[in-house]
Amino acid sequence: MRFGIKRSLVASAVFAASLLTAQPDQTDDRKVYADKIRANYNFHFGPGKISTPGNLAVEGADFLQPDAFLPASYCGRCHQEAYSQWRQALHSNSFRTPFYRTSVNILLRTKGI
Repeated sequence: MRFGIKRSLVASAVFAASLLTAQPDQTDDRKVYADKIRANYNFHFGPGKISTPGNLAVEGADFLQPDAFLPASYCGRCHQEAYSQWRQALHSNSFRTPFYRTSVNILLRTKGI
């Protein structure tokens, strides 16, 4: 978990920095994506609380497109040991397993996410 938090924080910092130089169409793309997700998102902890119960926040306090996050291989350039351990773990391969894929497909079919 420790490495996941670091990776998320680094990705968030990089994304926040990219917003400072983002072109108008990039921020428009983010808004369109966020509006689409928000339409069906279950705000279990209240409207606008997308990170609760965690305390992670992003610039603009809204949903981020998946491509806003750096791939794990990028982090692996500097954090080679952590990346190697993660790469061999079940979590890094979860999307390749039939059980996980089935769960994702159920979410897509029933919730649209």
